[in-house]
Amino acid sequence: MFAQVERFPFIETRSLSGKSQTYPRILAGTTSLLILVFEDLGRYRKAQLQANAWLDLWERKWKDLGMPAHEIPMMSKAWKWVRNWVDSGIRSGTAEEDYDRVSCYYGDTHKYQRHLSIQSSSEAHVFFLDPFGYILYQTYGKPEEAFHTQIVDSLHKQKDKPINIDPLLKFEYRRSIHRGTKFN
Repeated sequence: MFAQVERFPFIETRSLSGKSQTYPRILAGTTSLLILVFEDLGRYRKAQLQANAWLDLWERKWKDLGMPAHEIPMMSKAWKWVRNWVDSGIRSGTAEEDYDRVSCYYGDTHKYQRHLSIQSSSEAHVFFLDPFGYILYQTYGKPEEAFHTQIVDSLHKQKDKPINIDPLLKFEYRRSIHRGTKFN
């Protein structure tokens, strides 16, 4: 039996350019790549390096397909009081033209981890969303270029049709999530 496709939960954020943004609402109308990087007791370097690898792959292979890519650094509410300082640090490592694509969240990160079946804060968590905010594919860690390019090619071919990722792939992925293992 196939697991039901889930809608990505709404996350209220502020972009590095200072705009209030609600995900996945701002991505409506197009298949998109969304990367969550969780602060893990003040550590995030491993997850950020993985997110950078995804964004590099997007830049080289998928950007020209019209698929937007966004990143949300997810910080616990304990960091909210130094938000401007944290945002400034993130801004210093981000190209200015990308400020609208990087939005920070400060709040209860655990509720999103539970909702999205995220078990590790030390990994980048990657979501391909359909134009309505439903999760088509979810993974974590570094990208495997050949395999993930097949996923994006499949999504791009479906661009003008109702999106339907290979049901066997969806089944394998959902089955692996329920067993708590990484899908390769």
